[in-house]
Amino acid sequence: MNEAEINKLHRSIQTLLTQRRLKEAQTQTEALITQSGDWNLKDRQEQNKTAYQYMLDYLRQGFDDPERESLYERLRTEQKEMADRARILALDKVSPRYFHELRRSYVLLQEPPSLEGRLRILQDINDTMSLYLLPPANGHIPHELRLNFETNARQLFLDVWAQDFWTAEDSKQARLWLEAGAAPLTALCLMISAVGLNQLELFDPAKIQWLLQALDLPDVEARERALVGLTMALLRWGSRVDDYPELAELLQAHDREQGLGKRMNTVLIQLYRSCGTDRIKRKMQEEIIPTVMQHKDLFRRLNLSPEEDEDFNPDWDEALEKTGLNDKLREMNDLQLEGNDVYMSTFEHLKGYPFFQEMPNWFWPFDPQHSAVCEIVEQSDGLGSLLYPFLEAGFVCNSDKYSMILMLNSLPVSQRELMLGQLNQQFADVPVNPERLGRLQNHAAQPEVVSNQYIHDLYRFFKLFRRRTEFTDPFKEPADPYSSPIMRSLVQKPELMQEVAALYFRQEKWPQATEIYQFLSNLEGIDAELFQRLGLCYQKQKDYANAILAYQKADLRKPDSLWTLRHAATCQRLSGNYEKAIELYRRAQQARPNDLSLVYYEGICLLAEQDYEEAQECFFRVDLGEEHSLRAWRGIAWSALMLNKWEQAIDYYNRIPESDRTGDDWLNLGHVYLIAEDLPHAAETYSRAAACFGSHEEFCRAFDRDRVSLIELDADDSALPLIKDLVL
Repeated sequence: MNEAEINKLHRSIQTLLTQRRLKEAQTQTEALITQSGDWNLKDRQEQNKTAYQYMLDYLRQGFDDPERESLYERLRTEQKEMADRARILALDKVSPRYFHELRRSYVLLQEPPSLEGRLRILQDINDTMSLYLLPPANGHIPHELRLNFETNARQLFLDVWAQDFWTAEDSKQARLWLEAGAAPLTALCLMISAVGLNQLELFDPAKIQWLLQALDLPDVEARERALVGLTMALLRWGSRVDDYPELAELLQAHDREQGLGKRMNTVLIQLYRSCGTDRIKRKMQEEIIPTVMQHKDLFRRLNLSPEEDEDFNPDWDEALEKTGLNDKLREMNDLQLEGNDVYMSTFEHLKGYPFFQEMPNWFWPFDPQHSAVCEIVEQSDGLGSLLYPFLEAGFVCNSDKYSMILMLNSLPVSQRELMLGQLNQQFADVPVNPERLGRLQNHAAQPEVVSNQYIHDLYRFFKLFRRRTEFTDPFKEPADPYSSPIMRSLVQKPELMQEVAALYFRQEKWPQATEIYQFLSNLEGIDAELFQRLGLCYQKQKDYANAILAYQKADLRKPDSLWTLRHAATCQRLSGNYEKAIELYRRAQQARPNDLSLVYYEGICLLAEQDYEEAQECFFRVDLGEEHSLRAWRGIAWSALMLNKWEQAIDYYNRIPESDRTGDDWLNLGHVYLIAEDLPHAAETYSRAAACFGSHEEFCRAFDRDRVSLIELDADDSALPLIKDLVL
């Protein structure tokens, strides 16, 4: 079997077990175990089959077995576990993916240290390094000692990430890492990341329980990594947790006692927000950066030093406003304050350094003592002191901090000084202003900031790592947070769902927002705003019938809201319910009498109802209130045509400047000449219309659309096909 066939067979087994078709699943699992070549699994499978056969025999003989249901569930769970193990072992033989390549390499090498053994090694190295922080060394740690720690920490990460399923002994040793002060913080963070990433490869309840226990760690960096890893694992494998009631109870107890669901919901929002990073990146690359480059001389003039303030010209501010960049920068600033990843486009091109060739380095907590950057940070030219505020501020993730320093080190001295000067301007007062530095550090240490920056690290790994195509990208398609019972018990709470729905709403992900708002709309005590949002979600998807129902419920809760009336009227108009739309537009005008847009659309609906006199009155009101109102002139002209006021129709169509005329304007003017029996002008005008439409086929479609109206105006039906040929 190849990789695709193994995964297909595994999915089939899991589907059968979900459908409670155990015997068929056993048959298919046997084939997968044969492919894996593991004799221990084969023995376990035989025991599972034998136990199930005894159960069936007892059932056939009519014996009452009070343990039947619990035994069946145990056998079904064991079958899932064996299928999981067989899949991993079978893929180890054939898959070129890094995960299985690494696992194959362990077969050829000496067995790596246990989790406890690796902990002792790292503890000893860390203790030795700590001695160098004291006099006379005063922090000058030998390079070889640093490398030894980093090598062992990297290997720990790879060992844990490539493990399949923890035994009871593995779990016992893993818990040693969670004891207070037992593990060096950097190594602990790397281990937590490795466990979290491992759970994207396979489902192991022991590791999920360990991540849950890690949520009680005192260090915020380690704790938030565990929270992100746990959330992503449950998004992927939540349905499997039901097979382990004790694990489900632990999760729910943590929710009751420490608010796990609320914490996970924060991470969910951050994960879903990161899925929109590509949109932000495109905006930076296609709008903001080109605008800056186009007006770089203007920006150079604006970037004056304090001693040059007298040279500032106020006209430059006006020129900047005209570029439209100020609005875009304000938008990007708002996105950053919300926690969006606005630096991806800046740093994605700085991941080619050798540092990022190693998978564990993408998850390395920023450490100025790391061998890749320590010499740069400790340089005597002041680089470290200038970078310190930037690194402490919590604006960028760990991965980008390493990129920044590695990039600075690779620059010529002049360019490095220029960039440092810009950094120095932004953080000039921080080294001498402990209060501001404290605020930056406090901000960076907030749990939601730490988890958000870690998610940015994850995003960069899955999008930029050299072997990224060998991983399933969790940011490609957001998982449904309410698809499994355990996730529903944790995060399907109205106040939490509102937050997720609001994010989808801001991101204009209308189907996802609709699903949540629809669920919430069935609860007690829902206010008008939720129904307004639900209505808009349906409206954006062109589901006008459901949008109208939602707007009606919003109107009941908050009568005569201009926003509700306007949107409900639009949906009625687009649904062809013109009479109801007119009623709503008139109600809306009572709330805002001078809103000419409402008057205009009332006129459009009156046109559709063939009430041309009333429609023309609406368009005259718009023309009176708006200067050079093309939309009003078009409405007046068409109404005049349908009222046989040909001179008036020609007058208003001719008011529209030729540069602003559309194909429909020329077509409608041609209709006026046709009905007025001015065929030379009609032919000329229709030819202009055909040129605007771009093709004769488009012209014919537009002409045929008005055929019924032309016949109502006594046009000769037999002559209409000739008119279309006249313009060829």
